[in-house]
Amino acid sequence: MHINGSLRYKLNMNLLYTSYFGLGKGGAEVSFKILADEMAKRHNVFVASSENWGPKTLKFMKFRRIPCFFMQEKYLEHFLLKQIKEKKISIIHANDRFTAVAAVNAAHRAGIPAVLHLRDYWFCCPKSSCYARDGSNCEACSLRQLVKCTKAWRLLWDFYKFRHTMRQWHTLNKADAKIAISAAVKRKLDICGIKNAVVISNPVKAINYEKIWQKGKIRILFLGKLDPSKGIQNIIPLIDYSKAELLIAGYGPLEGMVKKSSAKFLGWREPSEAYRQADIVVVPSLWEEPFGRTAIEAMSYGIPVIASDIGGLKDIVIDGKTGYLIEPRNTLEWKSKISLLVNNPKLRQKMGKSALNAAKQYSAAKIAKKVEEVYKKCAE
Repeated sequence: MHINGSLRYKLNMNLLYTSYFGLGKGGAEVSFKILADEMAKRHNVFVASSENWGPKTLKFMKFRRIPCFFMQEKYLEHFLLKQIKEKKISIIHANDRFTAVAAVNAAHRAGIPAVLHLRDYWFCCPKSSCYARDGSNCEACSLRQLVKCTKAWRLLWDFYKFRHTMRQWHTLNKADAKIAISAAVKRKLDICGIKNAVVISNPVKAINYEKIWQKGKIRILFLGKLDPSKGIQNIIPLIDYSKAELLIAGYGPLEGMVKKSSAKFLGWREPSEAYRQADIVVVPSLWEEPFGRTAIEAMSYGIPVIASDIGGLKDIVIDGKTGYLIEPRNTLEWKSKISLLVNNPKLRQKMGKSALNAAKQYSAAKIAKKVEEVYKKCAE
């Protein structure tokens, strides 16, 4: 991409971030908000979104129901180009899949750098999960795989999405920089031909919390959507309920099953409230989580984490130091490691301290500094 030769990286630049949805839609928006707030300490940050992000929100029209991607992208491209010119934007940074293509095209026309933050598998899979109906994880999508993974009633819709995303790969590669939130996301992007992404993890808010280890039954926490792909159904039978209590916070299709089990169902909880009750956190995902925010948030509270050895979780949990990484369907190993931590308070505390120290590497300030290094290279 041709970049305006007058651009030089400096403090107090005008940065335009894009996020189709507002805060509250998911972990991607939480991660974006933490990063944007940190960047706003040193730069003039605007946010283009269909929902409100604060006083410097530049709102665009939300496309409802089944969108025509081409029309949406063209509309957003013109909208972003107008904002770039009016606000004298130095760099545009797209933070989700719905604004990525429009951001690259608008930046190209304006002669400024475009940075893409790739937070999921949207550009690799019509369902954005790379997780098949039979419970297997896919490396890359194809027409044959699509027929295998997709229910008959939505096959045409998923085929439309698949063909559209394939056409987007060329545009995405025009971006001046691409950030993948984990090695797992980068690997799948590479397979699809979306190359040269740099891995920068999501940030977490700084937690000034001293873990209080209470007496009584050990509390094991699962926090997340109650969906078969999250694997909680495999953990419930493994707990020795005479020594430990399994707390389950979340909602989803498995809620009925959870309520009938020996676990304690908490329903939806603020993450901070749930973590303060926990001695151990389990993340038994069967699908390859693009990142694994639950794991890093738990570590920031000084809690050891037992997680599946797949996806972005492999980047976060240090096996044997901040918790354990286990093959997702190895129930014997899951039971063994849960029992080990339940019965060994000194090990729990040691791992908890290591987890807290490791989580400091994901602070907003440190992650923002890495992102700024990306900006500097774009401006060279």
